[in-house]
Amino acid sequence: MALADPPVERVDFANGSSLLLFPNESETGKVYVRVRFGRGLNALPTDRRTPAFAADLALVASGIRTPKGVLGQEELDRLTGGRQIGLSFAMEDDAFSLSGITTAADLADQLKLIAAKLQSPAWDPAPVARARAVMLASYDALGASPDGVMARDLDGLLHAGDPRWGAPDRKEIEALTPAAFKALWAPLLASGPVEVQVFGDVRQQPAIDAVAATIGAMTPRLPATTPLPPVRFPAHVATPVTRTHGGQPNQAAAAIAWPTGAGSAGLTESRKLEVLAAVFRDRLLDRLRSQAGVSYSPNVDNGWPVGLPGAGGSWRSAWCRPTRPVSSSNWRANWPPIWSGRRSPMTSWSAQSCR
Repeated sequence: MALADPPVERVDFANGSSLLLFPNESETGKVYVRVRFGRGLNALPTDRRTPAFAADLALVASGIRTPKGVLGQEELDRLTGGRQIGLSFAMEDDAFSLSGITTAADLADQLKLIAAKLQSPAWDPAPVARARAVMLASYDALGASPDGVMARDLDGLLHAGDPRWGAPDRKEIEALTPAAFKALWAPLLASGPVEVQVFGDVRQQPAIDAVAATIGAMTPRLPATTPLPPVRFPAHVATPVTRTHGGQPNQAAAAIAWPTGAGSAGLTESRKLEVLAAVFRDRLLDRLRSQAGVSYSPNVDNGWPVGLPGAGGSWRSAWCRPTRPVSSSNWRANWPPIWSGRRSPMTSWSAQSCR
């Protein structure tokens, strides 16, 4: 039976911002708010590392400027204490976002908080200094295990070394300053389109009125006119790329990846690849762990970036012992039998496990 489309309403405001509204009582008392702005990773330069890596720790905590002074993290916590108002930041492929989980009663103030962050950000240097200290303190731990090295380097490798992905090195973290952080984020907060998403237990007209009085009343923003930067999957390599870790000598990890696609036009294809990845995950688990005994955690994943023009990929990874490396002989020995079964029908057990 086909499901009916959800009753999502779009409202456009005179200042160029828009609202996507979906009143839904499935979670009583909860209203999810997300404000997407700018162009996300597409707005960052591709020829150098930027202080964008510190945004998760420092952007919200840097505060909001008011006529009576700066509201830092402590002041914001006191202001919202006892109420259902939050503020978190995320960096997506094609937009940045500020979001919170609130209630219908607190929706207007939740939106006021987000609008204030966009229009009147403060630049308290303390959160940037804390972010720098935290990242330096944890930096060595990333090189102390195979999974730490994978978390640090794999994303950058799968994007052909594009500095928008992957973790910064120690020198880049040490070079982080409040001035550089502000120089990057001040124009990004002030430019590009704004889309408000309000989903949850809220009535339609009060939600529209709340957005109109806050985000919809902001000064029109500067347009983002620069073309989208290129992004690509890395070129084929005949010799595996290797990294070393400083942890236990009997631990290792390996990964192999292929390019797929990107963009919203290919979403149907991406869903098919998700199913295919689940099938391969099941077969890889059986082949490598149960039959070859070479890995504790084989995995298959698929990445299809909707907001980017390219760099989608499908990859297989596994943690193993260096004496039985998955990265060379065992990949070659075990992957062909898995791939050769791609046209064979799934058993009922396999279909259930891939759900």
